[in-house]
Amino acid sequence: MPHYTQYMNNNVFFNAAASSISERMCVNLVHRSQWVSFPGEPTTTAISISNFFTSYSMGLGLDLKRDAIGNFNRYYVGLGYSYKLKLSKTIDAGMGLGVSLKSNYLTNSNWVTNNPDKEDEAIPYDANGNWTSDINLGMFIVSNNKWFLGLSALNLVSIGEKKESLKSKPNIYLVSYYSFPLNKKISISPFLNLKTDISSFQFDIGVMSNIFNDFSGGLSYRFQDSFNFLLGYNLNDLSFMYSYDMNVSNISSYGRGSHEISIKYCFDIYDSLGIDDVESIDKKLKNVRFL
Repeated sequence: MPHYTQYMNNNVFFNAAASSISERMCVNLVHRSQWVSFPGEPTTTAISISNFFTSYSMGLGLDLKRDAIGNFNRYYVGLGYSYKLKLSKTIDAGMGLGVSLKSNYLTNSNWVTNNPDKEDEAIPYDANGNWTSDINLGMFIVSNNKWFLGLSALNLVSIGEKKESLKSKPNIYLVSYYSFPLNKKISISPFLNLKTDISSFQFDIGVMSNIFNDFSGGLSYRFQDSFNFLLGYNLNDLSFMYSYDMNVSNISSYGRGSHEISIKYCFDIYDSLGIDDVESIDKKLKNVRFL
């Protein structure tokens, strides 16, 4: 799976239940350039759209991704369904099921192998355009946006992929944060992200601060990899965030860190599956006959 530093704002990409977290429609665009100046550097571009339908306590999510590294491109289309339960006046829980479709492409077939006279079975020469699918699960529990705990599993079942070198390993994510106010103007939110593909393990730990509910900034550490600096700005329903990863591993000698930028827009819409109280909406509706 593509990697993100701003995972706390990008739950839809890796948690099938995330479309029920916010009771609004949200559109999120993310671009990440990793290990800048490194030959064949990984780059990821993604967009997600999610909406929660209050009348049915369910959410739907769609995400599109392009992940490129070296001579290899992978395209993703993810669909997710989630259902939210109210456990108490302040605590909600959600469960989700998702499916992701992916297709692989080689951008350059001029590979240099140890034995030029023999085809390397690990190189997917014939993979271009083949679509395969994976099954994903997710869940979360949240309390009035004060604290959050999410658990998700991706690539649990791979369907249609016959080449072992292209099969995605199962990925498990555990994401949590807790937000508490220092005063009326400033809040602090420590956060944690644990992730594993069963054979390896990594974690991010950090803290974000929010000032006047407009400006945000933070610092995080990714185990044995990087220190990450985050800056954000909220303008009504529109939010921007930029992060820079300063590598501390051996790869720092070859690349100039990683850049990630996201733009997110959330807004309220009428529940297209049933509006509970139409008369309470103070809005004039226009059509070609009645203006």
